[in-house]
Amino acid sequence: MTNGTEVAQIAVQQGAQCTEILNSVFIAAQTIFLGITYLIVRRYTEETQKLRQTSEEQVKETQKQTDQMLKPFIIIKYDSDRTKYQFVNKGSGVALNVNIKETAYNSKTHVGLKNSIGSLAKEELHVVPFWVGADDCQADKPHDVIYYNEELLSINIMYENVLFEQYYTSIQIKGREVSVMGHGRKEV
Repeated sequence: MTNGTEVAQIAVQQGAQCTEILNSVFIAAQTIFLGITYLIVRRYTEETQKLRQTSEEQVKETQKQTDQMLKPFIIIKYDSDRTKYQFVNKGSGVALNVNIKETAYNSKTHVGLKNSIGSLAKEELHVVPFWVGADDCQADKPHDVIYYNEELLSINIMYENVLFEQYYTSIQIKGREVSVMGHGRKEV
C-alpha cells in the first residue's frame, strides 16, 4: 500500500506541476494576446488620428476653394475710350450690396458719388456715376462726366458675397491713375 500511496502522491504532485505549467502557459498566452491587442488598438488609434488630421486638412482646403469661388473683388478702372471710370468685379463670385464711400484729401475737391450700385456679377462692368471737380459750380454736370484734377481721392467699396460675408476694396484715384490700396474680407 505504501507503493500505492506513494504513487498517488507522485501523481498528485505531477498533476499540480502540470496545473502550474498550464496556468503559466495560459497566463503567458493571455499576456501575449493582450500585448498584441494593445499594439492593434494603438495602431488603429494612430491611423484614426491621421485620418482625422487629413479630414480636417481637406475641410480647410475645401473651405479655401469655396471662399475663392464665392469671393468677389471689385476694382475701379479707367476706360479711356469712353473717358469714364467703371466698377469691375474681377473676383469669381457675385458682389452683392455694393456700397461706395469716398474721402477727398483736399477740401477744395468736390465729389459726387452714388452710394450704392446693387450687385455685380463676375467681370460685369458698371459705369461709375461720379464726378471729381474743383468747385461747386460743376455739381449741375451729368454724373457720368469726370472732371480730372491731380488731387488724391480715396474710395472705399464695401460689398458682400452670396453668403453675406463682407469684403472691401480701398482705391486711390489721382487724375486718371487708379491704385488698389487694399482689399479682402472685412472682419466683423
